[in-house]
Amino acid sequence: MEKQNYNGYCIIGEFTNVNSGNGMWTFAKKNGKVYFLKEFLEPSYPIDKSIFSDKIFKQNMDECENFEKQKRKLYQKINDASDGNITRIQSFFRDDSKYYIAMEKVYGLNYAPMDVCNLPYEQQMLFCRVLAHSLMKLHQAGIIHADIKWDNILFTKGKENKTVTVKLIDFDNSFIIGQQPDSELVGIDPVYCAPETFRYMKGEPLALDFAIDVYALGIIYHQIFTGCIPTTGNISVKDGSYSYIFEGLLRGDTLKLDARIPDFVETLIRDMLKLVPYERPSAQMVFERLCNPQAVERRNEDIKNNDREDRKENQWEQFTTRKMAEEESEEEWFDEESEEVLRNCWINQHKAVKENGKWFDIPGDLGR
Repeated sequence: MEKQNYNGYCIIGEFTNVNSGNGMWTFAKKNGKVYFLKEFLEPSYPIDKSIFSDKIFKQNMDECENFEKQKRKLYQKINDASDGNITRIQSFFRDDSKYYIAMEKVYGLNYAPMDVCNLPYEQQMLFCRVLAHSLMKLHQAGIIHADIKWDNILFTKGKENKTVTVKLIDFDNSFIIGQQPDSELVGIDPVYCAPETFRYMKGEPLALDFAIDVYALGIIYHQIFTGCIPTTGNISVKDGSYSYIFEGLLRGDTLKLDARIPDFVETLIRDMLKLVPYERPSAQMVFERLCNPQAVERRNEDIKNNDREDRKENQWEQFTTRKMAEEESEEEWFDEESEEVLRNCWINQHKAVKENGKWFDIPGDLGR
């Protein structure tokens, strides 16, 4: 007989891997409430030590301990950031050799892009603002969602069923800034994949940051107003399917947006889908522009430049932190000679240099 109880969660139905990525899921009941229960396929806790060599056992134990530590820290940050429109993780636990997360089931509305694009403008703008605010809260907590897509947005009734709102779900691919997964472990829908994410997956030594979420949200916004994803100028049909947006941007195509989008939202989406990550607005800036587009348009060029300086400085801090973490000892790594090596590595990757307290672009591929 198959197991029915997992740490007090009694499953309803069978586990499935539909739209699950790196795990299996089902629904379960506990204390009279229904929960979404997910089982991670990896890592697997080595319960029976006798079947492993001492070396393999230690490797598996170290992997599990690191997995637990990272997940507990990530989920705590997500719960702390939740403003009601970010689904909270009820519990994270191990049962026998597998790890599980449980989240209270939220009953959503089955809204496809074509349904939403036919809703009133005020409702569409509400969706955009709520999503931007939720993403802003995650980013302020140092969390990159890393899998923003239509399937990870839940449309649900608000208080007293008077309004429809949206919630962000599914944090399987999320990570804390500076702790990105290895390139072969990045799991993302290619429709929403940012150009730099693709390049990282192909092996380029890039530091992924919050800009990948902003890029994906720009595509979501286009779907909200038009029911479809944007395209690029020279996009072609291959075997009945379109090539992806990031492919067009990387080869220098012009972004094409639907004429039905309001003018100021079109400008915002163009900014969110820029090829160069640090030229995209932050989630907070997206939220501010949606709430008060006229005020944002009045911002002068100095403020924009200052925003860019802050972004570049933040990227540099993330870069140095990640590089030093790769070494066993920061003291050994960060001497004067190594600092120069680090600086040259940054210049080669990001094509920017800091002189006299200001960042300057240097000729080269600014997409890095």
